[in-house]
Amino acid sequence: MTSLSLTPVNELARRLYPDGIEALLYKKSPGWGMISKWEGFGDASKELVWKFAVGGGASTQFANAQANKGVPSLKKPLITRTKEYALASMDGEMLDAVSGKPGQLASTFKVAMDDALYNIQLSLCFHLFRNGGGARGQLLSSASGVGTVTITLSATTSMQGFEKGMWVNGGTTDGTTGAVLPGKAQITAVNRGARQLTAAAAWNTLIIGLVDACYLFRDGDFGGVVKGFQAWVPDSAPTPGDNFYGIDRSSDTRLHGLRYAPTSGTIEEVLIDASALAFENGADPDIVIMNPLDKANLVKQMGSKRIIPVNAASADKPTIGYKGFMLEGANGALTILSDPMCQRNKAWMLKQDTWEVWSLGKVPRVLNRDGQETLREASADADELRVGGYLAVVCSAPNDNVNITLPTAS
Repeated sequence: MTSLSLTPVNELARRLYPDGIEALLYKKSPGWGMISKWEGFGDASKELVWKFAVGGGASTQFANAQANKGVPSLKKPLITRTKEYALASMDGEMLDAVSGKPGQLASTFKVAMDDALYNIQLSLCFHLFRNGGGARGQLLSSASGVGTVTITLSATTSMQGFEKGMWVNGGTTDGTTGAVLPGKAQITAVNRGARQLTAAAAWNTLIIGLVDACYLFRDGDFGGVVKGFQAWVPDSAPTPGDNFYGIDRSSDTRLHGLRYAPTSGTIEEVLIDASALAFENGADPDIVIMNPLDKANLVKQMGSKRIIPVNAASADKPTIGYKGFMLEGANGALTILSDPMCQRNKAWMLKQDTWEVWSLGKVPRVLNRDGQETLREASADADELRVGGYLAVVCSAPNDNVNITLPTAS
């Protein structure tokens, strides 16, 4: 650490990131920015109380009402945190070369910090929309190329989840069940247009048992990432025996939200119909988040004259805004936003104030409990920067939210 002593790194961080490093996530992902944050999640776990059915007896006859009295139906998921880390190294020779040169030292530090922050924001914002299993993509159901150095992913895979140099695991499931396959592969090239990933050797020799339709995970993520929208409001209604933070949600739709998956219709029609479904079930969503490509199709369907632009502010940082437009739903206006981390052919119709990120302190932040912003690496001539956080995504009222699968023809 002596190479950094002339300019304290924590002072550099304050100057380079005056709004705090967690604010960068807000700018990258409207979905992340629109959710409120609570940084006081200090206990090992915390109960979330859902009241999903009334208990009072009711009738036109007093005796019947009195006889049928009961207690409200409650469920209490016990929320626990997940962890997220991103590390970056600064070469020792380079640090010595810029020691005593504050400007160059700041640039060196910013390169390392930006690299760590990009990694963590990519992961958190990506998994915000997903089911907690950790899958970043799925191979084609046939002819995916697992016996070659280049594999092809399914059309619904978001390539935002992959980077050159990333180490990945495989699995026959999406990580919510099952086990990870043995082995791992490092991505040497990414063809985002063709949805292809290249490795140094045939994929099925690096990841044993990898076959068509398998899922890919960042190394170490299988079954352990933050539970996002798709976990709280899953694609399919939970069946008896469901275990979500210790509770079975199968007894009532109010415990796992609403789903709408029509086979036809324009995106505009689908959103209006979904809002009617929500209203019919007592829900009152106010925002819709979708992939930019799907939002672009919606704009073309509606025509510019029918679009009323709006600026939506972040839930916690009003100075950060997102451009969207209004769509009249069954129970009022919906703010339409796009997020590059959102799945393709999917729309999330959400009630914004039912969602919150619970964390132990800020997320992300520099992990510097010993007062040292960087640590000297034991096996390399380098200093290591550690960024991370401990968090959970929480929904206080799943029934106010709709998981919408858009018809692919839309």
